[in-house]
Amino acid sequence: MGDHVRKGFVLFVLILMNCKDSINLPGEGSIGLLVIDGKVNTLPGPYTLRLGYTVGLDQKPIPVSLAQATLIDDDASLSEQYTETKPGVYTLPGAIIQGTAGHHYHVEVTLSNGHSYATKPELIPDAVGVDTPYFEVGQKTDYINDVEIRLNVVNVYVDAQLPQDETGSYVRWNATETYMFEPTPIIDPLIGKGPDPCYVDGVPDNQKVVLYSTRGNQLQTLHHVLVTQRKIDQSFLARHYFTVYQNSISVGAYSYWKNVDQLINRSGSIFDTPPAPIAGNAFSKNDSDEKVLGYFEAGNTTLSRFFVLRNDIPLEIPPYCNDPQHGVYWPLYPAECYKCTKLDNSSNTAPDWWPR
Repeated sequence: MGDHVRKGFVLFVLILMNCKDSINLPGEGSIGLLVIDGKVNTLPGPYTLRLGYTVGLDQKPIPVSLAQATLIDDDASLSEQYTETKPGVYTLPGAIIQGTAGHHYHVEVTLSNGHSYATKPELIPDAVGVDTPYFEVGQKTDYINDVEIRLNVVNVYVDAQLPQDETGSYVRWNATETYMFEPTPIIDPLIGKGPDPCYVDGVPDNQKVVLYSTRGNQLQTLHHVLVTQRKIDQSFLARHYFTVYQNSISVGAYSYWKNVDQLINRSGSIFDTPPAPIAGNAFSKNDSDEKVLGYFEAGNTTLSRFFVLRNDIPLEIPPYCNDPQHGVYWPLYPAECYKCTKLDNSSNTAPDWWPR
């Protein structure tokens, strides 16, 4: 069974930590299981926790609202409450708790029906690494209606200084993107200027899991590690940032993500045994037999960030919202060209780190 066919089936949907999109795992559906997904790390908050119920094939979990959720620092005896900011998405600012190396963390969750859940304590490792990111323009294979095509992409790589620990370190990389989207420049006569741009957050490749373990080897650096790929499209017409996170994690989190990666990319025949849901570190406090999915991760994390400009892409990118052939008043521009906040995860407010 080819990769493009396998990815059409969903075992369950696990929301990526630090990400706004989902990762689809192939296999048979598991319906009605609670997913607890989130993380705490050594970067300043906010920290996010997501709760949902699996509903079967090719569907994201149903958001679980009205829950009470608490992040607990077991070593400092501190706790901080999450607040639901969107259905099933809970956020805390990190005003009381910020991830500290050598501390253990877990979450406690009580649903509106009174059922209680928790995660096993996760230790933030002492050692941490750092990355030097860069990009190259290339191509990748994809499939549309079972037809193989080649897509132009930006490949994001890192040269990595790895965490050094005598017993071995476990590393997971992930990446996010933020780009500026400029709507059609129609002047508003009431204010005498055109619309403000939007800043759009996303996950370049939500099917990619990038891991490394230093256990059993003496390597201190890695070179040319492919962290993510992003299809080249209109998002590169303006400044496009990539943020790469190197997470030093526990052996339990490493094993969990390794199993996720193997499930996403499993090969074999249609007669292989369908994979079972992957065990995480979440559990029910009311029913020891209840299966709970997801993982709450604690990481010693560094980030590195760079941007790509239109002139950095040696390919033609057609105009999107201001095509000289049609002018600014063409009625067939996409809806986001007139109101860019229609784009998912978009805002007229630039991130704090965006250059002013």
